[in-house]
Amino acid sequence: MDDDFNILGEILQDVKSNNDERPWRDKKMNGLKVSDSFRRLQLDKRAERTRYCGSFLEFSECANDGRKKLISANFCRDRLCPMCNWRRSGMLRGQILEILHSAVQEEKLKFIFLTLTIKNPMKDELSRTIDIMFDGFNRLFKYQKVNNVIVGWVRVLEVTRNNNKNSKNYDTYHPHFHVLMAVRPSYFKGNGYIRQEFWGDLWQKALRVDYRPHVGIEVVRPKRVGETVESAVAETAKYTVKESDYIHDDIEEMDSVVEVLASSLKNRRLIGYGKIFKDVKAKLKLQDVESETADLIGNKKKECNCVLCGSILNETLYKWHMGYRNYVKIEKDTL
Repeated sequence: MDDDFNILGEILQDVKSNNDERPWRDKKMNGLKVSDSFRRLQLDKRAERTRYCGSFLEFSECANDGRKKLISANFCRDRLCPMCNWRRSGMLRGQILEILHSAVQEEKLKFIFLTLTIKNPMKDELSRTIDIMFDGFNRLFKYQKVNNVIVGWVRVLEVTRNNNKNSKNYDTYHPHFHVLMAVRPSYFKGNGYIRQEFWGDLWQKALRVDYRPHVGIEVVRPKRVGETVESAVAETAKYTVKESDYIHDDIEEMDSVVEVLASSLKNRRLIGYGKIFKDVKAKLKLQDVESETADLIGNKKKECNCVLCGSILNETLYKWHMGYRNYVKIEKDTL
């Protein structure tokens, strides 16, 4: 297959403004491991999609300093694809920032970061536990005490796994919600303020469990001059699963985890918006990043000159090369 293309031999180098290299190769390599796992689990369609995800990457490239902007690619959008999750997380971060910045133009808001947990289930109970969490979340935000003071919210499910074989909790899962909430400044001065202990009471009641689940709550404060909600957005926009939790050298362990996550996350809406955030998202006509047709490329507008230095932009095409185990530049006419 590689012989069908005129390979120019140049390895892809794509760096951000801080000179950190974007991890295209690492994401592709891990995606191939996930594809192999899907194949062993006889999930052939998912195996095929993830295997060829990101086979081609097309960039507009500054002739002066080589800075690149992705303008075309073939992404599979599978929920366990490392490449697509990386792209999706970046898109989600940008969307949340856009929503929050737009919301504060309409009224003055403060932000709170809430973490909601549940007792760690074994793998056979993960799907049912996630069901309980979603039902509990819906009840929690309908309680009058919460509904009266929360102006808007965005919720993301994250599922991690205990990989420590020396721990008594080994191979248990830790599903939890990251929730970024907006309140009016008066929230911290009036009777509507909800203390952490009471959040715990309400979450236990909403989950309908006989133990006290851990709840984390903190006011969002800027970490740098000029920032507003950037740090909380970064935490909220973590996508559902970390690839380090399910990509292992131990094939049997990896297949076990991939099977659990694939079945437990199937057909779920893992990202949700409520109240003013939902309204603003609709108003801005932002895409659904969980959709099977989601645009994971971003701004595909083709420009002739670099916006930073004015140099000519060249369109360059890179193909994943199995022999090099990396992306190599090819001539566009050979595609």
